[in-house]
Amino acid sequence: MDQMMALFTLMGLAVSILLHWWHSTWLPSKRLPPGPTPWPVLGCIPQLPLLVADVLSGSTELQKKYGKIMTIWIGKRPLIIVNDPELAFEAMVRRGAQFNNRCRLSSQIDMSNGFKLVSSSDGDYTKLIRRVLAAGVLGAATERALKPQRDSTVAEIMSLMVAATTATGGVRRLKVSSIVRPCKVKFALVMSLGIELESKTMQRLDDILMIRLNKTFQFYFGDYVPALKIFERKSRQYFRSIKQECEEILMPVIHKVRDIRARGRDENGIVVNPGSYLHNLLDLQETEGRDFLSDATIVALLVELIVSGSHTVSLAAENAMHILSQHPQVQAKLRDEIREKLGDDARPVEESDIPNLPYLAAVVKETLRLIAPSPVTIAHATSELCQLGGYDIPTNAVIYFQIRSFHLDPTLWPDEPLGFKPERFLETDVEVLGSGTRDLRLIPFGAGRRICPAAKLAMMELQMMVARMVQTFDWMQEHDSILPGDMTDVELPKDDLPGDLQKKTSIARLRSINS
Repeated sequence: MDQMMALFTLMGLAVSILLHWWHSTWLPSKRLPPGPTPWPVLGCIPQLPLLVADVLSGSTELQKKYGKIMTIWIGKRPLIIVNDPELAFEAMVRRGAQFNNRCRLSSQIDMSNGFKLVSSSDGDYTKLIRRVLAAGVLGAATERALKPQRDSTVAEIMSLMVAATTATGGVRRLKVSSIVRPCKVKFALVMSLGIELESKTMQRLDDILMIRLNKTFQFYFGDYVPALKIFERKSRQYFRSIKQECEEILMPVIHKVRDIRARGRDENGIVVNPGSYLHNLLDLQETEGRDFLSDATIVALLVELIVSGSHTVSLAAENAMHILSQHPQVQAKLRDEIREKLGDDARPVEESDIPNLPYLAAVVKETLRLIAPSPVTIAHATSELCQLGGYDIPTNAVIYFQIRSFHLDPTLWPDEPLGFKPERFLETDVEVLGSGTRDLRLIPFGAGRRICPAAKLAMMELQMMVARMVQTFDWMQEHDSILPGDMTDVELPKDDLPGDLQKKTSIARLRSINS
């Protein structure tokens, strides 16, 4: 008995020493935001499954107990989640210089060598690449030059959708993204590369990039506890294989474009679009040298623009049509606005019409409020030890700002925050580009210095897509009591929808208005 008591005493003493060592050595002696008490070495193990399954829902549950800014320890690294729009405004806008760094997560390094614009910390490299984007492919001159390609992309999408709805008498099921995304990828490639790829090569690249996109938003423990990377070895090898496949496709394109630039044109007379991202990056490489901007870095930057330029608009367009199929009165009001502005002949909506369609802008804003392209921001980090909301924020913290929480906050949106009411944007002018001077009510593309540089272009493209889809088709829910027999089933996304939208089916039906 004495031996057992001695053993338990020693074990208790060992645990006490371990806990004391943990709190004094591993946990910083600073006042971090509140959160669950972490286990030694491992962190907040009981809460991790909740966050891994759904970081938005998981943090919402924890917020009820710990407040709108909280700390979740993963190993010895603090994960700080901000659900307060006022604190987000303080960090992302007023004190952007301190909070604009990016976390160097090892999974991102495996996929892209860490040389992407969105995941690179604020500094000379990031500022220079953003200037290249703003003056080049996203500049006014290139925007005007690429208008014919944008117009033909929208026309091709609508033509393919009309053909799909009439080919089998409105019987077969149509997935909108299966038409929209390939067309947007084709345009994103022209914008990025300055030349067109063969259809097989384009399809192969798109398949790889979709896999890469899905892998990017998964949770990897090895990013926070390096020792756990050994258990993610297969995943990380897969990351590197994806990166290698992207390089195998795009490296020859870089060499070809470099050769065309040197000779003026290739043997078939093909010239490079001087406003393309690749053309601008090669100019920068010649100026700064390959030590500053290697070909592998150029591949990572091209992949980033291709993915964001194709995925964001196609997904948001799907979401918009899903919601509009549930709200026929909004759809009818939008169609009436288009007819009123364009006349009874109902010519196709053009980019020049967009500023004159305020209800269209309201519908798109309300869609992005309810279903942002991403429910959280890219992981932020601080450049120095600083404070937020009276709490210390260490430099090794991973900081996420919950966009969805801001968009559904009843203090910012008192009139049915979970409802679909585009009229709210007719009553109050709310900026969508993250440059608000008072709050961050609507930031689907981020905010402050690290806002998506293509946000303005994405908004215009999205408004064009929604306008043309409403102008061309009637969209209804499958469960409506009266449905014409010549309508085509359309498969639409149903996940991540707030409020009553979750209760509706993901199958809509449509038919051509002119049929």
